[in-house]
Amino acid sequence: MKIKSLFVAILLIAGVLVAPSATAAVIFEAPKQVSFTVSSNAIDLATNNSTLNFELVVSHPIGIQSRKTTLHFSGRNNGYSFETQLDRIDNPVNFNLQRVTFKGSLRIPAYVTPDIFDFYADPIDGLTNSNDDLTPRSAKFYPEAFNDFYDASKSVLVRVNGKLNLSTNTFVGPTHSSMNRLEDSKPRTLFPNDPEFRVGEVYDPTKYFEIRVPNSPLVIESRTPKICTSDLKILKFNDVGDCVFKVSMAASNDYLETSIVLGVAIIAAKNKLSINIATLPKQTVTTFPKQIQVPTAYNTAGFEVMPSSTTPFVCLVTAINVIQLYSAGTCTLSYSADGGGNYSSSDPFLTSFEVVKEGQPVVVPTPQPTATPTSTATPVVKKTISCVKGKKTVTKTGTNPTCPAGYKLKK
Repeated sequence: MKIKSLFVAILLIAGVLVAPSATAAVIFEAPKQVSFTVSSNAIDLATNNSTLNFELVVSHPIGIQSRKTTLHFSGRNNGYSFETQLDRIDNPVNFNLQRVTFKGSLRIPAYVTPDIFDFYADPIDGLTNSNDDLTPRSAKFYPEAFNDFYDASKSVLVRVNGKLNLSTNTFVGPTHSSMNRLEDSKPRTLFPNDPEFRVGEVYDPTKYFEIRVPNSPLVIESRTPKICTSDLKILKFNDVGDCVFKVSMAASNDYLETSIVLGVAIIAAKNKLSINIATLPKQTVTTFPKQIQVPTAYNTAGFEVMPSSTTPFVCLVTAINVIQLYSAGTCTLSYSADGGGNYSSSDPFLTSFEVVKEGQPVVVPTPQPTATPTSTATPVVKKTISCVKGKKTVTKTGTNPTCPAGYKLKK
């Protein structure tokens, strides 16, 4: 190869324009993809619509030398692969066209099993104004995203009777230690996380398994209901022993069922922490603010517990057993301890004491009188009756009227 030709070839790979002289610029640019489309993002082989049409549009500043290119169409999982030819549509062929369209079609045979199919087209040669025999050639052509199906934005879905039947894991995990797990090569968003396998605790699979398919729920089922029970959403540990459970995602038109069976040993429940706190006496203060010390509180694990004030206008905690008093009133302190190891968190424990400014009495809230309900008199209801004796008729009115002797009630 001539030195000049070698030099041009090197610059072609780098994608630059070569100017061997001041009067003649040599364009050695590779053909570029303008668009690459397919007639449908999904087909069903159970129907008559099993043919796909492809269109590739390529541009070059001088012209396109290639008359055709080959399209490759390959399934990800089922092993099927097909090829078809894309031919340029200008007739007669004009090699100096700077924008050329290639078209072709592919009919998918009925025996193909469902899958996601990816496709690309082979490189295309352009023209150059160089006298050398080097030809600018493109890279392979791939489509832009056109499909909103998960992990198949540049692919065609081939179904049979509406089914895709992908065996892809629709979820992966767990994030905690396990002899059995589901894996894939995609990035994770859940970090390692160990649940509490103890009596009284619950197991939420969404915290330990990463869902790969949107809008598909996880289902958890117990196979040892004496040890653990499930409402299909969470698992509850009820007794000491081996809990065996299944986590699954149901099959759909797109995916086969994904499932995993795990076994864990459930141990005794944690002991709930309690806190020993002292009763605090009334504090009489001459000048505010005033700092006092209170007895140190301990939880049942033997650790000191620092209180917090629920009445900050009266008092604040400044150290583990030091209280700063700011005004008269009721100072209320809350003690709580976080769990750890064999202990669960405590309930909050409250204690209160009065703070009085010297020389002022303690203000005791006056109980509000309870309103006595007023009785409502029952209204008197009177009624009138008619009484007859022969041809004579009389009326009587009262709360319980009766007819005179010898008279009968007129009906």
